[in-house]
Amino acid sequence: MTKFEINERELIKRLSVPDEIKDQGAAAVSRYLMRMGDDFEKLNEARIIVLGEKGAGKTSISRRLINVDAEMPGDYESTEGVTTLLWSFPDKEGNTMNVHLWDFAGHSITHSAHRCFMSARCLYIYVYNGRIERDNDPSYWLEQIRIHGGDSSILFLINEKDDHRVDIAERTLKREYPSIEGFYHIDIGSDDKTKLIDLGKR
Repeated sequence: MTKFEINERELIKRLSVPDEIKDQGAAAVSRYLMRMGDDFEKLNEARIIVLGEKGAGKTSISRRLINVDAEMPGDYESTEGVTTLLWSFPDKEGNTMNVHLWDFAGHSITHSAHRCFMSARCLYIYVYNGRIERDNDPSYWLEQIRIHGGDSSILFLINEKDDHRVDIAERTLKREYPSIEGFYHIDIGSDDKTKLIDLGKR
């Protein structure tokens, strides 16, 4: 499985891009980041929004990003509305970086309310449920991110069992949604702590 990692420095740089640059599109953002290099004003606060259908594994990934040994949600435990978690870690300079994880409920009745909290200058993690047989089309959530999050980066996380590889039309989705930074296949509930450590160490 592909290791799922978040590069803290790149995340901070992307969240520092001014809105007026983002409004000019992805090419303008790329030029800005290249010119800026390492000379940028560092933010100590960031926001990650975790989205997906009910039961996809959003709460599990949110908890285990912070602590790989975190208890998994119970069978009947489900997020209602929006749950926020604080993920604090030292950066390479020894300063504390505070990342606010927003875990959005996947129930259809709450979808309209989510739009009030979605915005640009966030990192989005879309969790695709690869553990069920029925088709679950990711386009709804990806469209919501595009409409309300602009060019914000998207990490496409496929939650699957180790013995059940899920085929995703990655090229098609990447072409349709160029803000997708990468596709990551992982078993969130695995007892293999090595993968979980790789998932959150950056």
